[in-house]
Amino acid sequence: MRKFFILIITFLSFSLASETLNVIKVVYTPKDFYVGDLVTLRIYVETPFEDVLESPKEIPKGEWVDIKSVNLVDSGSDESIIRLSFTSFAPGLKLIPDIFFGDNVLHDLKVQI
Repeated sequence: MRKFFILIITFLSFSLASETLNVIKVVYTPKDFYVGDLVTLRIYVETPFEDVLESPKEIPKGEWVDIKSVNLVDSGSDESIIRLSFTSFAPGLKLIPDIFFGDNVLHDLKVQI
């Protein structure tokens, strides 16, 4: 039971320390894509607190997706551009796994396959 509480406290402290990035817009290339296609997203996010984002240290894994790359294209004082390339293995409305940029997290990004 004690290990369970330690795990919960660790999780809560980590999630409270992370700042969720606000997505301004997402551009898909190609515009029309299907299961198995390589898709590149350009994700425009607000840069929090006039700070620059850190590049992600690891690429997240997902059951329905193979994320090929996550690149920080531009990080400015107002907005940043993230390029994410992936291949989907399942149709439908899906959530991209959380991606951490230092203390900031790209969370609940939905894509329609």
